[in-house]
Amino acid sequence: MISNRRSTAAVVAALMAVLTMATACGGSKGAPVAVAATSDVPSSITPSSATPSATTTSANDSADRTEVLVDYNKMIAVWVGMLDSGFLDFSISLYTNSTVAYKIRGELNQANTGGLIYKGSPKSSPTIASINLTANPPTATVHDCFDSRGWTPFLKSDPSKSALAPGQTIVPHPLTATLNKVAVKPQSPSTGGWVVTDYSIDTDHTC
Repeated sequence: MISNRRSTAAVVAALMAVLTMATACGGSKGAPVAVAATSDVPSSITPSSATPSATTTSANDSADRTEVLVDYNKMIAVWVGMLDSGFLDFSISLYTNSTVAYKIRGELNQANTGGLIYKGSPKSSPTIASINLTANPPTATVHDCFDSRGWTPFLKSDPSKSALAPGQTIVPHPLTATLNKVAVKPQSPSTGGWVVTDYSIDTDHTC
């Protein structure tokens, strides 16, 4: 029993990065992933007022700024929904490139292997740090403070028990995401927009 508890605590410690969209996935490549029956964007995430005010390279980029934040928020919502349910949602490929989709799948694998589910709602407060519509492809950088203190892991075997070890805490960290504008999105040939191509977390600071 003690051994199982320590094993779970170790998984949770690794998944603290997942709770803040860190890149340290560490999930087993061969771990099974259940597939969701629906790809509806979940509403479990609690976005703050997104602020599309930042440095720009174009005077007529208001629509693109809005689209960047919309597509970023949809990616976050699908990702959160996957960890809430334990099921793979293929619509993640509408909002990410294959590299980021693979990272997120690894995070889901790790949560499932660790026997974890998530309860509550995280908070996201993205702003556009920069946007360059003359680049090929057009690019944008989003700064976010992803706060998962209200979105915590529990044991699937006993959903009433928190998976956090005694004294273990969750803190929000700054997240930086890069997005590219594409004419055709993966999995949706008739749809263009912005996709997340990379993200990183500053674990040395809180926000």
